[in-house]
Amino acid sequence: MKKLILIISLCLLLSGCYDYRELNELAIVNAISIDIEDNQYSVSAQVVNPTKEQDISSMKENSFIIYNAKGKTLQEAFRNVINDSPAKLYGAHMELLIISESVAKNDLVNILDFLSRDPEIRNEINIFIAKDSEAANELMIKTSLIDIPSSKIITNMETNLKYLGTTQDISLNYIIDAYLNPYKELTIPTIEIIYDDKKIENQETLTLDNIAIFKNNKLIDFVDKDITLGINFILDNIGGTVIQYKCDSSNYLVSEILKSSTKIEADVKNNKVIINLTGHSSISEVNCDINIRNNDIVDEIRKNINKKIEEIVKNSFYTIRDTYNTDIFNFQDLYYKSDYNYFNKFYKDNWYSEIFPNLDIEVNANYKLYEKGTTLGGIKNE
Repeated sequence: MKKLILIISLCLLLSGCYDYRELNELAIVNAISIDIEDNQYSVSAQVVNPTKEQDISSMKENSFIIYNAKGKTLQEAFRNVINDSPAKLYGAHMELLIISESVAKNDLVNILDFLSRDPEIRNEINIFIAKDSEAANELMIKTSLIDIPSSKIITNMETNLKYLGTTQDISLNYIIDAYLNPYKELTIPTIEIIYDDKKIENQETLTLDNIAIFKNNKLIDFVDKDITLGINFILDNIGGTVIQYKCDSSNYLVSEILKSSTKIEADVKNNKVIINLTGHSSISEVNCDINIRNNDIVDEIRKNINKKIEEIVKNSFYTIRDTYNTDIFNFQDLYYKSDYNYFNKFYKDNWYSEIFPNLDIEVNANYKLYEKGTTLGGIKNE
């Protein structure tokens, strides 16, 4: 009996991996873009160049290779890539998906269905919509600092979230969750190429200052960075940003938000949402003739910073509510979770016809002013 157990154990150890594949048989994908051309899907895959990685003599070669193919279905398009690629696409290391504006408007559900069925693709990949251009073009951008365009885009996004707060970090998992939730609406960050004809070789610049907004899972429009900032305050997506206000008739005081947190309460029966914003801020620039050694002036600055943030949030909410009538703030989901019975009885069937258009918000910003800079009184008052 002991010999039998030993033999079985050895067999298990010698069985190997059933899905084992050699690395040189795979084309490791960093990013994918999806367009629609001539009523077909056009996919582009950014693949790591193994020659560049292995051979130091190939310094002039790109670190990536772009493969493109078309097909009536996504599966056909990706399989057709094999005609150009020496290996099968491997998506386990993919970090970025860019879809064109036309795909976002007409075929988003097909994209989500296809990606969610592929066990190799991680749910954490970031998704962007290519605004006013073909998605494939975005993957062709290179910079002198970061050789891989997908890494460039991810780095830009992370930097923006940390210092500006005018884009979003949206993953495949988040989009699928919002798409399947009847009480949530989608927002997806956009990426756009700005061409500068005055620069050498018409150099391209990436901008991530807008987001796409949806209603009933349909893309309806894009909003600019000012509206996006207010939306991110509400959704608790602010890592840091810059707030400025006029401190006299022509000059500005600038504050940097160093930390931010949003807490939301629902007064369901009165159709009202209370948004409480807290965090830390600092004074980074003073163009007015004021002495910030004076505690009363510092307190006034703090109040003005909070007032400006409240104005930004209110402007974003009422613009989205009155112009687009889409609840990208997920207040419907908040109402549903806060008072399930009342919501189902009075709000569920008339959310967009009566409830959301009349929903009101109360915004309370309370950012503490922790830093005034090394020149405490300002140059004019030292």
